[in-house]
Amino acid sequence: MKKFFYIVLLALPIGACNRDTLSPLQFVQWVDSEKNGLLVKKEIGDYEFSLQYRPEEYIVLMEEKNEQISREKINMRKKRLEGLEYYTLRIGSKRNTDVLKTGVGSEQGYYDRLGYFIADMENDISLIEGNDTLACSLYHFERNYGMTPRCTFLLGFEKSKEKKNGSSDRTLLFADRALGTGPVYLKIKQSDITNIPELKTYQ
Repeated sequence: MKKFFYIVLLALPIGACNRDTLSPLQFVQWVDSEKNGLLVKKEIGDYEFSLQYRPEEYIVLMEEKNEQISREKINMRKKRLEGLEYYTLRIGSKRNTDVLKTGVGSEQGYYDRLGYFIADMENDISLIEGNDTLACSLYHFERNYGMTPRCTFLLGFEKSKEKKNGSSDRTLLFADRALGTGPVYLKIKQSDITNIPELKTYQ
């Protein structure tokens, strides 16, 4: 019997025993931690770019802010989120200045960049997943009015056909036309998405 039990354990998929069940607070902290791969960063010129993959459970928890959230509540909200994958893109200034003003020499240049972030940047963002290149389906620029040295963009992409296979990394492409950085690529690995822990919920 012991020998049989040992063989069954060896046959389990690698990582199957390593998926922790985390409380809502722990789950949010896990997703937000750069060491877990769902937050990636890259510096180019005067700017720092970061991309955060946002699982559906994470979005619900950030909205509800309830440590005792029920599975029913999670599932109800997730139904409204189905069909898209969600990301947060942040662009920060290494000079610790307003991104809208960094490297801009005139007031008109400031407003040109602002207009680009509000209306045109959406067309320069895509998500590469396997053989699919997906246009941005959800785009929202959060204005901070110079309160922080970074700008935040909430993004959503239709789930790729490749997702059925669960084997393709996600690469966000930002074909910049305002900052002078050239194309920016930020990758989230499929293995890190697969490794997302289970969320502990309550009745």
